[in-house]
Amino acid sequence: MLENVTRRDAMRTTAAVAFGGTMVPESAIAEESKPADRDSRSTDVLSAPNGAQVGDIVGDRALIWSRASGPARMFLHLSTDREFSEKRTIRGPAALADSDYTATIDIEGLPRGEVIQYRVEFESLRDPGTRSDPVGGSFERPRLIELISGSFGVETLSGKDGGSTPTSVA
Repeated sequence: MLENVTRRDAMRTTAAVAFGGTMVPESAIAEESKPADRDSRSTDVLSAPNGAQVGDIVGDRALIWSRASGPARMFLHLSTDREFSEKRTIRGPAALADSDYTATIDIEGLPRGEVIQYRVEFESLRDPGTRSDPVGGSFERPRLIELISGSFGVETLSGKDGGSTPTSVA
């Protein structure tokens, strides 16, 4: 019985006990709320209900992840312009039940100091060709900050032209 309990169920149960509620796992609620005569796969609309997130921006890399509403393949579109006139598309991993329909893409080769626009779409694994509406946002890869070794309290900000401007770090 315990092998079917998800982390989310455990957290919900802990919160319910702490606040005097009852212990009902989310999976039990989900099963009870499904109409018995309906094939949920044929009428569900694929979406990314939690949007898309970006994190771990280090060097020329970043992680972008999102959660689909059902089994789907993640597609990531990247551009340095808002219109996505020149975009890079990455076919990502499948978002499956064992990952709570979450998929992550580790992207490399990001330009320094540029605003990166991103869009995530999911393509249904049950109905290939059916895609979710895109979700996304933007982020900026930080400019390179180098510490001058042996010079405590001073750092150098390297610009695009390779020049440097010393600044005090008081």
